[in-house]
Amino acid sequence: MAVTVSQSLSIVSTNAMNNTAVLRYVVQCTCSGESYNNYDQTGNFVVDGVTYQNTYRLPANTTTTVFSKDVTVSNASGRTVGASYSFPTTPSGGTKTGNTSVAIPNLTKAPTIKYLRLKSRTVDSLTFEFECDWADTFYYKLSTSSAYTRGSNNLTKGEFTINNLNPNNAYTVLFIARNWINEAQDQYMQSTGEVSGTTFDIAKISSLSNFEHGNNANLAITNPSNSSISLQMKIGNTQILSKTATTGNNVISFTDAQLDSIYKQYGRNNTVTATFVVTTINKYTNSKTCTITLKGNQKTIRTNVNSNWKRGKIYTNVNGTWKKAVLWANVNGTWRRCI
Repeated sequence: MAVTVSQSLSIVSTNAMNNTAVLRYVVQCTCSGESYNNYDQTGNFVVDGVTYQNTYRLPANTTTTVFSKDVTVSNASGRTVGASYSFPTTPSGGTKTGNTSVAIPNLTKAPTIKYLRLKSRTVDSLTFEFECDWADTFYYKLSTSSAYTRGSNNLTKGEFTINNLNPNNAYTVLFIARNWINEAQDQYMQSTGEVSGTTFDIAKISSLSNFEHGNNANLAITNPSNSSISLQMKIGNTQILSKTATTGNNVISFTDAQLDSIYKQYGRNNTVTATFVVTTINKYTNSKTCTITLKGNQKTIRTNVNSNWKRGKIYTNVNGTWKKAVLWANVNGTWRRCI
């Protein structure tokens, strides 16, 4: 009389979303020469640490399935699950025992992009933020670029910045959220997204008025990015002033030294062209010119007040009305304005 046992533990299905697997455990017994068909027997069968009991009969010269069950296994991804049996057969066959196992593959889910959006921007950079479910790596690139940049691993929520962009330009960014099954074999599941953003324009001088020598200069500055900005004024290659500017209206007053520097640029003319240059974060510049006119209200004379030399204005009375004037001196037959 012979008693033989066979078993199989197989994967019926997997569910990556729930991280579960359904396993089927089947145990069969074949008896020859002796029958226990009229007697019920009970055996123990274990799948993933859980014991199940089943009652069966063993007819002679036939194969009987003594246990068959589909079992749902939790936290299944990447696990090796074991199964075993212990059940009585015939008096001569005794109790049969055995075990087996099956390896469940990594249950990789297709990532879900919950959001992908513009977070902040400057004149030459865009920062985006995102959140993904079930992603272990992310990639991004400009739509005009040939290669993706790989982001941090195991980061389902974060941000990334693209630098070295041009001001006042619209850009489209392509995004990939990926779950690797086997990176060495280039096996993965992924989801893709697309997002866009426009860099800010640089700071610009929107208006600049001509003015007379001695008066203030008035200019307006637009600065969409609210970057720190500086302002310079030049006449030719001569720098007259350099200062921090603000967004909106700027009223520029001049010191005596700056007025003297301007005055020296007139030569034989009564006007000069001044260039104002605004600079955004020491990189992007914008300029505008204006005309400064010498009309007699400049400070042209010096007077000693308490041992300090001060510049003063000259006035002349014309028909009972005081008017600003310029002092002229004849030098070698040539009339020159004087300081």
